[in-house]
Amino acid sequence: MERHTQRSGRAATALMTAIVLAAGLASGLSGCRGHGDYTSEGVAQAQDRMSRLKSGTEWDTANQQFLTGDLKKALASVNRSIAQLDSVPKSHTLHGRILVEMGRLEEGMLSFNRALAIDPQFADAHYYKGILHERFLEFSKALASYMGAFEGEPSGAQYLVAASEMYIEMGDLDGAEQLLNDNMTHFKHNAGVHQSLGHIAMMRGDMKLAARLFQEARLLAPDDFGVLEDLALAQIRAEDFGEAEYALRRLLKNEVYANRRDLQHAQARCLVEIGRPVDARQILINLTTDGAGQNDTQAWSDLGEVSALLGDMRRVRQAAVKLLAISPRSADGHMLMAIYQMRERKDMNAALKSLDMAIPLASDDATPHILRGIVLTDLGREDEATKSFEQAIQIDPMNAGSQRMIAGVGEDDDS
Repeated sequence: MERHTQRSGRAATALMTAIVLAAGLASGLSGCRGHGDYTSEGVAQAQDRMSRLKSGTEWDTANQQFLTGDLKKALASVNRSIAQLDSVPKSHTLHGRILVEMGRLEEGMLSFNRALAIDPQFADAHYYKGILHERFLEFSKALASYMGAFEGEPSGAQYLVAASEMYIEMGDLDGAEQLLNDNMTHFKHNAGVHQSLGHIAMMRGDMKLAARLFQEARLLAPDDFGVLEDLALAQIRAEDFGEAEYALRRLLKNEVYANRRDLQHAQARCLVEIGRPVDARQILINLTTDGAGQNDTQAWSDLGEVSALLGDMRRVRQAAVKLLAISPRSADGHMLMAIYQMRERKDMNAALKSLDMAIPLASDDATPHILRGIVLTDLGREDEATKSFEQAIQIDPMNAGSQRMIAGVGEDDDS
């Protein structure tokens, strides 16, 4: 009995030990499951961080390759970036930009749409989608895209300016101006907004306002030579030639603008207008002596006119002969030849023949009629001279010179 009891006690102890061990094992097993769950979650997070890191690295590589023009490598890199992490809108946007640069426009549009499906407010995707619509001449769609970019990033002045340009493309100057003015409070220190308002003023023919707006833009962006060019051209059209010449001089000192023939032409005109024809002549001589100048009809015409103003008849004849050779259907060569014949050779009949050839080639220019009237007056053919001056007035009613010429015909005889 005692042995039975001892056996029973040992059995109970063993049973209890087994229960405890079982409980401990169960607890251990349960603990293992909890740790496993935690480990799996940590691994997933680590993998996600690694994917983001790899994706970001590939994106940086792709962006750098894109900026240097290596489009094939950029496309491969951005594809790897997207393969690592498909949910980043800037990756799809870069993908679209690369495709567009490769001429794969429709695929580029799909990439921009994919970026916007991930984040409907992603400004860059809207913006580059707008550029693509603009290339397709879909201006209303481009406007919607640019406005989407601006709504996604209200601090982005470039999006606002792009939207205003679409209003202009659609012929809605009022819409463009209102959009810019409505947001001027937030962008009063932004040169691009002032510059865009300046363009609108120019299109409306208000050159003084345009010049003022470009001047404001210039003060906000003193190193932006594009603004300086706009300012110079507006000042020319506003007949503020002194300020325009100063702006053009600054432009032409910059290596990017130094060889711009159109700006040199404009500077020569300004110099004539402010009473510096000698300086203007030198610019025009330079323009006509380089390779491109041999066929620059405007440069030769301007050189002839400035030389006539200075009494430099040798260059007047040189310009006339050159123009008659390179542009026989232009009236300028015949007019310059007439001036040379009048002033140097004193051959009024030859001058009259040159002007008779110029007039059919210059239907909207009063100048050859005025010159013809002067020649006819010198020849004593006053009735014909009066008719020439009247024809000049019909072409240009505001031409004060023609009015004076008519009044002056016959005055010597009357006295």
